[in-house]
Amino acid sequence: MEPLTFEDYMSRCVIDEDHPGLLFLWDPEALKIFADAANRIEVLTQPQWVTTPPGMMTDISFQEDVINRLALAGGGAFGRVLIAPNDLAQFGNVITLAGQMELHPFVQAAMQAVPKIACLAYTAIVTDRENIAGTPARRIAPDASLGLRQGLVQVVGSQTGHSEQDRRVNAVG
Repeated sequence: MEPLTFEDYMSRCVIDEDHPGLLFLWDPEALKIFADAANRIEVLTQPQWVTTPPGMMTDISFQEDVINRLALAGGGAFGRVLIAPNDLAQFGNVITLAGQMELHPFVQAAMQAVPKIACLAYTAIVTDRENIAGTPARRIAPDASLGLRQGLVQVVGSQTGHSEQDRRVNAVG
């Protein structure tokens, strides 16, 4: 049996305004920096949703841990790039949980190594299967005056075209 493709998964999901998906576009460079920094943290306990032993995190293991945890609040996941299908309550839970995960002291400590202009993942809300680029997710950033960094998920600055989106989805999915 052949592995399920992104297109096959999307065709089986209910995706509309009442059943939005959350698409992740991961930044591989920022993830590597984050994982390296996380592996050097000794004084803080990893979040319970991180499954790798301390000092063993990789960029891929972190992506999988994030998606697997968020998928429990949502309706499922495809690879490391999509949380869907979701009803509106599930989608709200996914967004809330992502914010909580981002604010964990361990995540915040590792984010300090990531350049301030970078984030670990850009997100887009998918409400139409024909537009897999989705709509940029406009989240409220953590309070910078408290030294908090937005990094687990971040606002997409502008909508990307399908070819760029397809390249990113295929590269990390």
